[in-house]
Amino acid sequence: MILTLNTDEEGKGGSEDTYYITFLKQSREKVDEWLELLNKKIEQEDVTHFEVRFYEISRNFLEWLRETIDSKVKSSEEKRLKQTEKERLLEDTHQRIFLPFGKA
Repeated sequence: MILTLNTDEEGKGGSEDTYYITFLKQSREKVDEWLELLNKKIEQEDVTHFEVRFYEISRNFLEWLRETIDSKVKSSEEKRLKQTEKERLLEDTHQRIFLPFGKA
């Protein structure tokens, strides 16, 4: 299996996400597709009881995986926001200290 990132949005300037966050979001989309497929298979009438049980176990695992991915995306985005806030604070401090001397 080859993993690739869809970076079309980055070229247009629409996304400021890191590759890690982008990868996690695309993984979450794929997990959601698998969950949808499993739910359809579980609802079929011609599925045996054993198959339904297997699909339910698989669905539980995928739901856990989705929750894990969501928490990682959330923590990564919060970390990125804190980092950009620090960068803005440093930039403001730099402007307050050095710009008045440059205007003399």
